[in-house]
Amino acid sequence: MAEYDSRDRKQKTREESRKRLKETVWRLTAPVHVTLNSYKEHERIEGYYEFKDYRHVFQCDRLLKLETVYGRVQMGYNPNRRRSFLFANMKTNLYDTVSFGYQKSMKEYQRRPEQKRGGKNMAYVSGRKKNAAVLLEKTESRPWSEGALRPYFHNANLEVILKTMPFFHAEAEREQLQQVRERMRLLQEQVRDNARKGEYERNRGLQQRLRELGEESELLQSILRRKDAGRRGFIRKINYAFDIEKHQMFQYYREQRLKSSREQISAIDQQADEEGNSSENKEQSDQNE
Repeated sequence: MAEYDSRDRKQKTREESRKRLKETVWRLTAPVHVTLNSYKEHERIEGYYEFKDYRHVFQCDRLLKLETVYGRVQMGYNPNRRRSFLFANMKTNLYDTVSFGYQKSMKEYQRRPEQKRGGKNMAYVSGRKKNAAVLLEKTESRPWSEGALRPYFHNANLEVILKTMPFFHAEAEREQLQQVRERMRLLQEQVRDNARKGEYERNRGLQQRLRELGEESELLQSILRRKDAGRRGFIRKINYAFDIEKHQMFQYYREQRLKSSREQISAIDQQADEEGNSSENKEQSDQNE
């Protein structure tokens, strides 16, 4: 009985591994809608909220948007901090592996009942999932690279990064590929030993398992190749979107900062003149009395 239970567990583990790999392939091969924006358009970052004081604080301009069925990645420029950043938020769809019950328990859809006055009609408000977005900011004045994003893999929400940018963090597939190759080596040695002993009947199941491991190895290698190509293409896109008009953008915001500072200085001078005039009028009124 225990032997059958262990076989069932192994079979379930293999099926879950296959489903996870297929999902990764779907995410890597999903079509991407690319939107390239200019800083002159002053396009807002979708889903990103910030305090806006138009006299002193500039808005963040969106330079690039990459949207798929599983999430959205936007690159923007913050003229207040003088930095570019990535804002990624994932979507809830059939590509999510967690079951509906788990999503409901984690309050992905937070329904808040609101009862009308004098009636029984109920309205439900759906809330946003907690930790459904992540902000990645580059502090150094260098082009975007995997090294600039790697520190976020341990500090930020890794689930959002893996679901919106699945080409990063390929260590799991590399470890799994090494394990598969090691199991294939052991099975091949066992097949050779059985062949030397003339026990060919035992090799049927082993050869079937070798074929399954070979297919899994090929799938893992294709995933690693796709991740490498997707990573290089993604970094090339965001660097191109930032470099295409960065000098004009920097000059524009320098002029805006100078204009804002002149307005502040003129407002201070005007206020000082008004205070001086009021004090002079008060002194003259006191002398007249």
